Amino acid sequence: MTEDFRRLKRRKADTSIQVFDCMTQQPIGFIADLSEVGMMIAASRRMVPDGLYQCEIRFFKASDIDRTIHVGAHELWSETNPQSGQAEVGFRFIDISPADRAWLRAWVNEPGSRYA
Repeated sequence: MTEDFRRLKRRKADTSIQVFDCMTQQPIGFIADLSEVGMMIAASRRMVPDGLYQCEIRFFKASDIDRTIHVGAHELWSETNPQSGQAEVGFRFIDISPADRAWLRAWVNEPGSRYA
């Protein structure tokens, strides 16, 4: 099942897209890559293995928030990047509204995007 999700196009973040924990209102990291079914973040704090999170993903355009998406996410894996020493964490979305999924699909497929 995980392999099917990994086959979807994953857009690399070309700007700082911050992710927040909705329960604590604290930042948990920045998007490294994102698809309509999951994300990899560069984590700014330790995540609970196999944990469930309510996340808010904030997309910016110019100096304003252009779009905020709320997702329920399941932590699937975590590892330390040997080059940067940064913790990288993979999540699968377990709850996302149809409108947010459609917007995210369009964002992933925007012309000129870079992919993982």
